[in-house]
Amino acid sequence: MNIFEKDMIEARNQHEKEKRKGFWKKLLTIGILNNNDELDRSIQYLNDCSHDLDRSKSLKKEANKIDQLEETILAQGIRISKYTFADVRVLDREYYPQDWQQLRSSILERDDFSCQEEDGNCSGPLQIHHVIELSKGGSNNLSNLTTLCKYHHSMKHPHMQRNL
Repeated sequence: MNIFEKDMIEARNQHEKEKRKGFWKKLLTIGILNNNDELDRSIQYLNDCSHDLDRSKSLKKEANKIDQLEETILAQGIRISKYTFADVRVLDREYYPQDWQQLRSSILERDDFSCQEEDGNCSGPLQIHHVIELSKGGSNNLSNLTTLCKYHHSMKHPHMQRNL
């Protein structure tokens, strides 16, 4: 059973739980209270999981036809794992290797401790950027990492722009 099938089971269970909770809430409050918002959210989650499962099955068929996994990973709007979605940043430290600081130092040294953008508008401390984001299937390999100043890094990630 894959992660999407497990999510579907979890979503169905959650939806059934919300339906039972709503029944008892209405019964005990003589119809005054309900849990329509929670029920709507559980229906939406169930629909999202169903869409993800269908999409993963479709991708699996497509992946069997192509040689490069990268084509599948870069397809927009694909959920790659339970906690990682395309176009959503990865915040969890578990995605970074234990030797991240050493790897970071290697990248900075390789890039001569300078931003790799060439427009001359650099500002802020140097940061390490994943060329293909972790959330889109990128890795922590040296070839996928580059040095950017805070300004240019935030230009690559709109969610970082409010921190400038």
